Amino acid sequence: MQQKSIKAVLVVVSVLLVCNVSMFAQVSQTPASQSVPGAGAPSNNISDKDIEMLRADLRAQRKQIMALNMTLTADEATKFWPIFDQYRREAIKTQ
Repeated sequence: MQQKSIKAVLVVVSVLLVCNVSMFAQVSQTPASQSVPGAGAPSNNISDKDIEMLRADLRAQRKQIMALNMTLTADEATKFWPIFDQYRREAIKTQ
């Protein structure tokens, strides 16, 4: 039973990682006429702080979604969440 739940957790984590990677891998291309400054197009002044806030929000949402969809006992949860948090911290370091 525990092996099935571990496999399910790994599948969920893998799917979330694939979704996360594919979402950030998309690159928008702007036409040459819009790339000229002052051409009437509004500029996107997105700072590194804005991006970091968005990433923190996405991480919190990921954890909430996982918590809602996993049926862990209290004992399983006390073992799982610290490991999950450590995994996410290590994944963030590689970005």
